[in-house]
Amino acid sequence: MHEIGDLALAVGQVADLQLADSDEFTVEAGRVHEPCVAQLGDAAAGWGGEVPEDPGIADLADLFEAVVADVPARTGEPGNVARTSLAGAVEDLRAAARLGGLLPAVTLWHLHRAMEQERAAHQHLHPRAPTG
Repeated sequence: MHEIGDLALAVGQVADLQLADSDEFTVEAGRVHEPCVAQLGDAAAGWGGEVPEDPGIADLADLFEAVVADVPARTGEPGNVARTSLAGAVEDLRAAARLGGLLPAVTLWHLHRAMEQERAAHQHLHPRAPTG
């Protein structure tokens, strides 16, 4: 049910955009994604990734994929849960990158899911640390 609420929020954000013409829609849709991309860039930096100055969604997927490779994967340990969550974030980032500006609401939903999974991974490895 939580995912449906996130999708509804994303659809609402995109529906609020002014749809004067398709070029304006593309620009406005990009502005809706910018805060998510910025937060994910900060999160990637927190995991030790070298984030480019203006990262794209595919860049973030690559960074988090490198993080996944560095997280230990021992069954039953917090690192395994974190690794699984980060792998899910990579999948969502790859999906968002493939969509580009075609389906802004769905792209935004994937970005929100990636942020949630990154936060979950962080909490599993650092249970007392605050997240963003």
